[in-house]
Formats: sequence, structure tokens, C-alpha cells
Amino acid sequence: MAPANLPDVDEGEDAECEYFSIDMTENDIKYGEDPNSVDDLWLESQGLFGSVSKTPDNPTTAPDSPTTPGNPTAPGSPTTPGNSTTPVNPTTPDNPTTPRRPPQESQDRPAKENNTSTPFRLSSQNRLSSSEEVRKIILEELGKKLYFVTHWAQILYRKEAPLEKIVKFLNKPATGYHHGRWNTLPKVAKLEQEIYAPLVDIISLIIQEFNPASVDGVSREAIDTSCVVFQHKDAKHGGTLPDISIKATGPSFEGLAENSGSPSQIALGVGWSNVSAVLEVKREKVKDQMTVIAKQVALYCRQMFMHQPNRNFVRAAIVTERSVCFVHFDRSGLYLTPYIDIHDDPYTFVRLIVGLTACNEAVLGFDTTVQWVVDQQTGRRISGTVESYDEKTMTKTCYDLCMTSDPFIRPSIRGRGTTCYHAIHPVTKQAVVIKDSWRTKSRTPEIEFLEAAKGEDGVVQYLEYQDNFAETSMFRPRNAAAAHEDFHNRVKSRIVTESYNGLLNTFTGRYQLLSAFRDSLLGHQRLLLKGILHRDISINNVLLGLPGARSGCRGIIIDLDMAVWLLENVPKPNKDYRTGFQRYQSIATLYSRLNNRATVHTFLDDLESLFYLLIEILCMYKRPGVLVKDGQRPVDDALRDFEDSKLSSAIHAKMTLLAWPLDSVTSWWGEECDELLEAYQALILKVTRAQEKLRKSVKISDEEKYERLKAIGAVEKSGAYYQKLKDAFDKALAAIEDDEEHGKQTTLEDFEVTDSDDDLLDNPSSPCPSERAARRPGPSASFTTPGRKSNLKRPSESLHSDVAHVKRTIKNVRVLQVSEDEKQCEPDYEDEN
Repeated sequence: MAPANLPDVDEGEDAECEYFSIDMTENDIKYGEDPNSVDDLWLESQGLFGSVSKTPDNPTTAPDSPTTPGNPTAPGSPTTPGNSTTPVNPTTPDNPTTPRRPPQESQDRPAKENNTSTPFRLSSQNRLSSSEEVRKIILEELGKKLYFVTHWAQILYRKEAPLEKIVKFLNKPATGYHHGRWNTLPKVAKLEQEIYAPLVDIISLIIQEFNPASVDGVSREAIDTSCVVFQHKDAKHGGTLPDISIKATGPSFEGLAENSGSPSQIALGVGWSNVSAVLEVKREKVKDQMTVIAKQVALYCRQMFMHQPNRNFVRAAIVTERSVCFVHFDRSGLYLTPYIDIHDDPYTFVRLIVGLTACNEAVLGFDTTVQWVVDQQTGRRISGTVESYDEKTMTKTCYDLCMTSDPFIRPSIRGRGTTCYHAIHPVTKQAVVIKDSWRTKSRTPEIEFLEAAKGEDGVVQYLEYQDNFAETSMFRPRNAAAAHEDFHNRVKSRIVTESYNGLLNTFTGRYQLLSAFRDSLLGHQRLLLKGILHRDISINNVLLGLPGARSGCRGIIIDLDMAVWLLENVPKPNKDYRTGFQRYQSIATLYSRLNNRATVHTFLDDLESLFYLLIEILCMYKRPGVLVKDGQRPVDDALRDFEDSKLSSAIHAKMTLLAWPLDSVTSWWGEECDELLEAYQALILKVTRAQEKLRKSVKISDEEKYERLKAIGAVEKSGAYYQKLKDAFDKALAAIEDDEEHGKQTTLEDFEVTDSDDDLLDNPSSPCPSERAARRPGPSASFTTPGRKSNLKRPSESLHSDVAHVKRTIKNVRVLQVSEDEKQCEPDYEDEN
């Protein structure tokens, strides 16, 4: 046996890392942008279906014919990132591919395979749901390019696996590394299955040597999971099948819940919540189909982020009988290493496996300030803590996690990655919410807006704040920002806020819901008077106030990390830019995305978003906790089209709904809610028609259109809109309370927007709505509008310092000016769930 020796050249930590990229295929990009733009043949080549009708209701066997993984021979197809320079043609006779695996019920026995590569092994009885998840991966996680970094893999995990220890390990006969190769691996694999067992054995030996269990309750184990269906948290399909998984126990891992998971998962006790890493196995012959493989690995990493809430990053590997490619995902996106020959360079291969199986959870990519205690018998978490450091008081607090509430996790990888924990202060026992999120470094920190909104009714109140305790640049080579054109450094922050009563769709009564809408509307106005525009109104960002909350605090606006100062603007939009969820986006915002033209997000966009949220709840709920059956609502088609990837269809759906008689509210809501909805609809319709008329005009230039559209949403006009909506909500609330107390029905009057309301669009004025002294007006109270006062004449100390000094020199603030810093901000790529 020839002994392994120290390499002649050892690339140390000073090795210069360089980036290069390959393009996603043309069909991938087209499918990500519009799923209707590719034909069914391409969908089937990806293991997907274009319609549910193409999938048998209860399939029990895999398709007889092999599938084609991708379209690497399309015009503009990239060259391979590894050792070869020629794209692989997956359709050649000597390069067969693996058929889709059988569905879940037949997964517990190995399927017979005649070939070796699986583009998307989705065990699914609903292929449309599978394709929707794949589209999210393409559009939101991968983008249009895959980035590779050279020399980086060779400098990782040197502390965890010193070179001398690796050499000693390789010289042990049991490792099977003889004469410059891992002899248990086939030289040329005819089937993927030929690689699984010897690779698991090699990984197990590396774990035993470098990562033995040294602490009770901490372990790592390599498992062949190529026939194990891992169910997904946010998908309707059966799941996916990672080839090799590193099963893990420890403070950040959790076993399967009782009676959860597929039968094959239950048998092995493995799932996304208790794996430290996954390895995707391919034959050497097909390893260079990188766009296909990247989509598959991204599906796995996305699920690990969703099931392991304290992840800062996730790493994986693509392994063949000869090569390894290292994969890294964090909140700035994906990058990979070129393929490395595991026989010629066993040192790097061992180090990478050591890193993926490390017992130190910080090395794996976990935030260790979040810790759980795990029951050794069940593997389930029984308690936990989150450590928070307050930058203002310079004190640490260790909050106790509420184990009855699961953390809220934003499902996308790339983007803000918002995660929220429910917790209890250890001394005061106050219930709090701890929010972790990742902003682009050039974006204004959320704490600046929260500080300005301190003490304001209807707006979330913060208790502690810590910024800059992690950055995505820390997880990448030092020159990442300079070399990677699409890389945007993201900064992690932690905010502790007061806890509230839940999402709006958890309402228990009409009065509670409308009170929450009314107070959050006025909370939005209070932010505006502080010089802050929220820009991200959605079901997740408007909460019910605490039980018994006083007027003004019965509804709370949260999540200000997409907010801007009034005298700053958003970055110039592009095709990927989204402010909030498309379902709630204003028509003006959708037009901006459709035409890729700059626009100004104004308070009117947010009021329109709040309207869509109101109509969603009133039209979709028959009563508290009971949804109207799908297909029984006249608005179903319109609401569904709100999220159409074809933006022109989404615009048409919203314009249609705004002009549609809204008679679909169920009888439980009552005439009061019908008329409130109609009043709100009429106000928004008036605005959108004025904007549409300007957009379609051929008599004025684009520049003049832009200025006039900005003028419609001028800040000094805002008070009239808020006052009209506040009065409408107050009347509805008074009528509901009168109905509940006296058995009477009262209706709204005089709230239809008519031609006489043109002053809302043309005359600048900004009344400051006063709070009622009592909880609400009595049934016989008169509803006169209070005298108007100009909000822009308020003393400058009522505005944030970043706005006040500007307003002294600009008397009539009508537009949101562009900040040079904000121009450099990265677009936020967020999941619409």
C-alpha cells in the first residue's frame, strides 16, 4: 500500500479566490418568470406536469420511459463548470437518466433503476404543486446565474481537520484509500445506487475519526436516504428524496413529531428538522448538468432553513464517484465551488465532509444564541432560550421560548429571512416577540423607524435592539463583494417587541376586526406624520391588539424593515423588484414592475393594499374561523388572479374588482360591513381611475405623467383620505355595536365618492384626525367632520430628525426624493407566503 503523504503544495488561507458564473438555461428563466411560457414537453423533462390532469389520481409506479433533465443544449447554454468544457447531452444513448421515483406509498422499497440521474425526484401526486415550488426556487433563490468560487473549498475547515490528522487518517487500512484513490468507490458507475453504500461508509469513517460524539445528546450519522420521502413544510406534493443525509442530534435539531412524516421517514426517524447536511449523488458522466442539480439541491436547502429556524447558512455537497462540488446557501443567495477530484485531492474532500458533519453547531451555520433543550427519549424540544443584547443599555437578557408557539419563518432563502420567536421575559414574565431579519447593508435599519414611532398608537413598540451581529460576507471569501456582481451583503439584526393578539384572520367578532383595521389605519397615518412610509401592508404585518386594548391600540402595524423616510425613495424598480406580497400590491406598483419604470410609492399605495386585505377577509370568511367554500364566492377568480405571474392579468383582476359591485359578503357580516367595503372601494377606485387616465394619455410626455402621478399621492393631501376612511370605520363600528346592544340595524350614509370629491385628488389639505374621548360614538351621535388642520404645519419636533431639517427648506413637500444610498440597495427577493 502506498502511504498518503503531505501534499507538495498546500493552498493556505491566503489563496486568492476568484468567481465565475454560468447562466441558467433560457427555459428555466422563462419558466421562472411565466410558467405558461414553456411547453409541456419541457415540463415533463423536468419531472413536472403542466396540469393536474396529466397526473394519474393515484399513481403507483414510476413512468416507464426515462426523463430528460433540463435543456443544456439550448442556444446560449453554459459550458460546464468542472473539468469538462463541453455541455453534456442528456439524450444520448450512453447517458440514460433516472426515471422519477415512485410515489410515497411505494417508497419504502428500493425502486428498480436502469439509469442514473434524477432531475427532480419529487414524490408527488400533485405535479402542479411540485412545479410551483420549483418555480419559486428558480425565481427567488437562484436567479439567472449560478456563481462559482475557486480555491475556496481548499481553505475551509482547516481548524476542524488539520492536515496532519487527515494524512494519518488516510493511511489507516480501514479507510479504503489506497494508491491514490478511494478503492471502494466504483471507477465508472453505471448506476447512482452503486455510489450510495461505499460513500456512506467513507463518510461514517470520517465522522468516527473527526466528529465522535463527545457530549451527551450530540451525534452525527450518515444515512442512505435515496428511497426516503422527506415531506415538505409548505408544499402539497409528497416530498423529495435526498440521496445521503447526515442525521443529527443536539440543541438545534429536533426529531419527528409523533405520527408525522412519510412511512419511510418514520422508519428511520429522519427529516428536515434533524439533518445537518445532505449530499446529492450523481454519476460523473452527468455531473455538469449544473442548472438542474442546483435546483434540486436548492429545494433541500430551502426546507432545512424552514425546519431549522436558527440557521444562518446551509451547506451541502454534490458527489460523484470521482468529484465533489461544495454548495453554500445564505440570505444573499447561492454559490458553489468547481468540482474537485476526490481521489487526487482527498484532503479537501475529507475537510468538506468534516465541516458538513461537525458537532459544533456554529460551524454548521447555526446561530447558537438560540438554544433548545431536547428530550433524549423523544428527540422533541421541551424548552429553549434566546439571548438578546440591547445596544442602548448594553445588557443581555436570556428570554424563555414559548414552546406552545412555533417560530414564524419566512420560507425563502435569499432575502430578509425573517424569523420570529414568541418568548417570555425571565423576570417580568412579559410576553414578547423576538424578530431576526437580514437587511441589505445599504438599507436604513428598522430600528431608526421604530425609534421614531416610540409611543405612537397603532404601531409596534420595540423593547430591545441589536444590529450587526452577523453578516453574509462573514460566511464567504473576503473578496466576495468585489468579485461577485450580484452579491449584496446582508446584515442580521434582532429586535424584541411587545407581543400582540395574532393575525387579522384570527378575529373572533366583527367589532374586533373592524376596530383593528381602523386603529392600524390611523397607526399608518401616525407613521406618515413622523415622516415614515410603511410600504409592506399584508396579512402578516397587521395584527389584532391585545384583549381589552384601548381605542387606538386595537390594531397594530408591524414590520418596518421595508419602510422609507418620506424624503427618500425606493431603488429604481426592475423585473425582480417587489415591495411586499403581490396579492396586496397596488395597481401602480404592478404597473411599475410590468413596465420596469421608476415610480414613487405613496401613502395611497398602502391604503390600496389595506383595502385588498379588508376585502380578502370579509369575502373569504363566512364567520370567525370558517372560510367560504372555494368556488362559492363571486370574487374567487379575481382574488386568484391577484397572484398571477403575468402582471397584466393581475392588474386587470384588481381593476375589475374595484369596479365590481361587492355583494359577496356573507349575511353574518351585516349591511354595515357591506357599506363600509363599498365606501372604501369607491375611494380607491377614484384614485386608480385618475392614475389610469394619466398612464393612457397620449397628450403628455412620460416625464409629465411621472410628475402628475406623484402629485396625486402628494403627502399634504393625505389627511382627507385618512379622515374619510376613519369616519367610515367609526360609523360601521357604531352601527355594529348598536346592533349588538339594541338589536337594531344601522347603515352607513353619505360615504359614496362622487364628483364633488375631486378635491381629494386636486386640493392639498391634510386634516389631523382627533381621537374620540370615549371608546366609540353612541348610536345617536352625529358624525360631523372636524375642522381641518394642516399636518405639514406641525412643529418640526413631531417629525423624525432625518426629515425635520429638510422640511425647513422645502415648504411644499409633494414627492419622495431619491437617496443616492438607496439607489444602491439590492432589490429584496421575498416569498409571497
